[in-house]
Amino acid sequence: MGVDVVSRAEWGANESLGQTSSGGPIWEPEYAQPAKIIIHHTAGSDGGNDPKSIVRGIYYWHTVSLGWGDIGYNYLIDKNGVIYEGREGGDGVVGGHAYNEAKDIGYNRGSIGIAVLGQYESGVPTAAAIDALTRLSASLGVRFGLEPDGNGFFVDETLPNVFGHKEVDNTLCPGENLGSNVDTIRSEAQKLFEAAGGYAQSTNTLKASFVRQSVQPVKIPSGSQKQLWVEFKNTGTVTWRSYAQPAFKIVSANVSSNLMAGGAASGNTAVLDTPNVAPGEVGRFFYTLKAPNDTVEANDTFVLKAGSATVAIASFNVTVQVTGLSYAAAARDIEILPATFSRARNTTVVRFTNLGTQAWKRGEVKLGIYDLGNRGSRYQDASWPDDNGMFDFEELEVVSGGTATFRFVLLSPDEPGLYLNVYRVSGPDGLAQKEDRSVTRVDSPYEAKFISHTVPAAMLNIWRPAVTLTFKNTGVMPWDRSVGLQVVDLGDTDSQFANSNWDDIRIATHLNEAQVNPGEFGTFTLRLYPPQNPGLYLNIMRVFKDGRPIKGGTFNAITRVD
Repeated sequence: MGVDVVSRAEWGANESLGQTSSGGPIWEPEYAQPAKIIIHHTAGSDGGNDPKSIVRGIYYWHTVSLGWGDIGYNYLIDKNGVIYEGREGGDGVVGGHAYNEAKDIGYNRGSIGIAVLGQYESGVPTAAAIDALTRLSASLGVRFGLEPDGNGFFVDETLPNVFGHKEVDNTLCPGENLGSNVDTIRSEAQKLFEAAGGYAQSTNTLKASFVRQSVQPVKIPSGSQKQLWVEFKNTGTVTWRSYAQPAFKIVSANVSSNLMAGGAASGNTAVLDTPNVAPGEVGRFFYTLKAPNDTVEANDTFVLKAGSATVAIASFNVTVQVTGLSYAAAARDIEILPATFSRARNTTVVRFTNLGTQAWKRGEVKLGIYDLGNRGSRYQDASWPDDNGMFDFEELEVVSGGTATFRFVLLSPDEPGLYLNVYRVSGPDGLAQKEDRSVTRVDSPYEAKFISHTVPAAMLNIWRPAVTLTFKNTGVMPWDRSVGLQVVDLGDTDSQFANSNWDDIRIATHLNEAQVNPGEFGTFTLRLYPPQNPGLYLNIMRVFKDGRPIKGGTFNAITRVD
């Protein structure tokens, strides 16, 4: 619920009275989560026909005469029930309206001071003023989760959430006739508070959309911290408050993040640069990251949280480039073929830039090549000095900012597929490096396309037909007589047409021609020995090389045996 409030500009505040010669505020605003509402009377005129002039007079008295720099009340109310904005700064700003001189204790931080124009020790407040005070108390209660009829510990004692000034100071304020209405104001405000939904505002109304952030990537010296900022638009229904609980935090989406100055689990406090960000407005959050000392670059995704609740859609990515490391490296270029053939030997060049402050000497810094999980690379060649390579660079020395050249041979795996290499440079002081990878597709150099066959669709079980299958060599390597034709049944079980006259129980025959070059046709001839039992039978016929089927070289023949 909301109430209409006459702004400072509308009641004619001369803002220059509260400014220093340089234009800044004499009374710098502070903010705190409101926990209490303290009711006052101004003990003077009720404003008569010109209440704005009285508000301006109080403003001058507090700002200039008392030297505070601004009016002390957060709100003022006239006899007509009109509500005026008091202390500059908006929601949560700390006023100056309740101080116990005898105790030397202030009750301003965490409270909202509302003053009704007039003197009510003998005077009587109007129904309009009481009604406005009630509605304003309920509205503030909803806004700050402050139950009007509740109570709780405040500063040095337990107090109602809405009470008169004299409860905490040696004063008659807010006067007997206004003070006697406080219980009714409390109870009626509670009814309005509950009707408006109370303080039970779900965190699902906390929503934000990313706007922009500090320039990326950000450079941070190793082990040092740096303050960054990120801006979000408040797309929810709840005002963000820098002084309220739960506090905002920037938390990594990665539980093992090494960038969080406060630790990955707890996250870092996110400080709003303005006390209140209403729905539709943009707020800038400041937070701190710490550069790790074991990598040259770190990437992470962060989310904005209010306490333990993630603010919906509020995430962003950060890249930190770590500087000042003694030994550090980054891949400059990796000359890896995107695709190659099985058993191919390819000379490869990988270059790394020395990002550290110390020069590299040959023999101190080496390049290792790994598979996932620190397993040995599938590209290991007999020329490697170690199972993981551990190659020296070609230069005698690589100064800071210079380039190291590593040259080696990769032997492609036998089996076609996608294969990964992880490249790690090792050296003194646990040389820091962002892990670099390459993925290469390994293809077979042997491929085939089925052309024709002479397998009968039906045969008698006493026949022993000789059949020929023709395939085109569509690969890049010639075929020789080591290329065979496998004949099997479903599930790769032995064919029902097999015979001891075949070259093998599985490999029935081999290539007829001595050599079939790419683009040429090769033939396979074999004799079939049908089973005695009539029925439909399947033969899966595959062109084979080195114990593996050749891609595209498969023909399925269904034959009826009578």
